[in-house]
Amino acid sequence: MATTYSVNITMSSATVSALIANQYQLFGFKAADGPASGVPVVWFATSNYSTQSTISWQEQYAGYTSTTTNLAPNTQILASFSAPMNLGQTMNVGAGGVGTVVNTGSPGYLNIYNQTTTPYTCGVSVFNQVTNSANPICAFNLFGGGLDTFVPVEIIYLMFATQAVNTGTVIEQAFAPGIQVNMTGQSTPAPLTFDINNGWTGPGYSTNYPANQNLLPLLINPGGAEAVSVRAATRFRLALL
Repeated sequence: MATTYSVNITMSSATVSALIANQYQLFGFKAADGPASGVPVVWFATSNYSTQSTISWQEQYAGYTSTTTNLAPNTQILASFSAPMNLGQTMNVGAGGVGTVVNTGSPGYLNIYNQTTTPYTCGVSVFNQVTNSANPICAFNLFGGGLDTFVPVEIIYLMFATQAVNTGTVIEQAFAPGIQVNMTGQSTPAPLTFDINNGWTGPGYSTNYPANQNLLPLLINPGGAEAVSVRAATRFRLALL
C-alpha cells in the first residue's frame, strides 16, 4: 500500500477573512531529484482553504511528456501524454511524445527515454483531487535520443499569494513568503500555522523562506542523496480537504 503524507494548516478567522478579501490563493510545489537543468512548476493553486485545511498525497506517480520545450520562468507546461509508472520502469517515447512503459530501467527512479530525434519536455505528473486533473510538478529537457532519470521527493513548498499563476507554470523565484516541509520518513501529519502578518510556523523539519527566494535548490535535487532516501511508486494523488 502506498504511503500517505499530509500537512495540517491552522489559521485564525481573521487571517482567513483577510486572505479571501484580498483574493489570495494557496500555491503548492513538490520536489524532485533529476537532471540539474530541471525546473519546478506549480503543483496546485487553490482558494479552497479555511481555518483548518489538510493537504494529503500518496506515493503514486506518473511520467509525462510535453511538446512545450521552453522551460523559461512563467511558461506553462501542459502534459501532452502521461502514463502511470513504477520506480524502476522506463517510458519509451515515440512520435508525438507518446510513450510506452516497460519494466526495465534504473532501480529507484522513473526513466524516460526519447527514441526520436524530436526534443520534448518530461517529468512527473500529479493527479489533483481539487481540480480533478493531472498536473506536472517539475519539468526537464528531453532531447532527441536522450534518457532522463528522476524521482519525486517528499518535500513540499507552500505559500499564499495573489499572483494569477496557473498550475504547471515554471516558477524559479517565490512570489511570497513560504515554508518548505520535508516529509521524508514522517508518518504523522505536519502541523503548520499561517498568519497573514507573521507568516508561517512549522515543526523542526520545516524551514521558512522569504519572498523572492530561489526555489531551484529547494525543489530540484534538494539536499542531494539524503533527500531521496525514501522512494515511491506509480501515480500521484493530492487531496485538499
